[in-house]
Amino acid sequence: MATFKDYLASLEDTTIVINKDDMGIKALELSNAVTFAIETDADYVAKNIRFEEGLNKFDLYKSGKFLAEIAIQLPGKHNVYNALAVIAALDVSGVKIELLVPYFKDFTGMGRRLQKVLEFDGITVYDDYAHHPTEINATLTALKSANPEKNLVAVFQPHRYTRLKAFWNEFKTSLGAADSVIVTDVYSASEDEIIGVNSFEFVKGLENTVNYKGSMADVAKQLLPRLKQGDIVVGLGAGTITELGKELKHAKEEKTWVVK
Repeated sequence: MATFKDYLASLEDTTIVINKDDMGIKALELSNAVTFAIETDADYVAKNIRFEEGLNKFDLYKSGKFLAEIAIQLPGKHNVYNALAVIAALDVSGVKIELLVPYFKDFTGMGRRLQKVLEFDGITVYDDYAHHPTEINATLTALKSANPEKNLVAVFQPHRYTRLKAFWNEFKTSLGAADSVIVTDVYSASEDEIIGVNSFEFVKGLENTVNYKGSMADVAKQLLPRLKQGDIVVGLGAGTITELGKELKHAKEEKTWVVK
């Protein structure tokens, strides 16, 4: 923390844009930064956040004055923070905010960040790179808040044995935002297995959570028969989980699902 604070202090003639709601930022006690926030007073604030007509909307205030309604396609509070950061950075750089507004509505996001990869039989499948508890919670909360009446199925591929061990309880908590959870085998990323740290042990005691073993094709074949119209499926992880949509499509076309 001290090293990072010293680094920021060394940035002469540089504008620093920070999230004032972040606990880590608060600990830095910076006094010369441009701030954005949702929960506290700041230079740029998002108020009246709501999800309407398939869009994440909020009212933008600068120095307490209403400037514009911002609409983005990406759900979730974390994406409101991201939009605020972009707005603040561009505004202090001299770009007029009114010119930015239409571009936020058109932006569909980055690959592997709540990326819609498949739709079939009224089922929607997303792919997300989230492999840390904080990211997973943000992704699942975003999907659930945008689709409160739909069944949310999270397919989690733990990435590295060491990370699963380090955040064992945090992962369990973060996955709680989903209605049901499938946990695949650990993607080792060349790590050696740690005794007692595996998906089979991880799911013990967790409600609505099961372990599907095998390749991603095997996972898709086991998952497909349990899905129903209106379900939302999201693959979470930094490994082969990105192939889930493709494998579900293949299993559907080839009728190679597993009936349990």
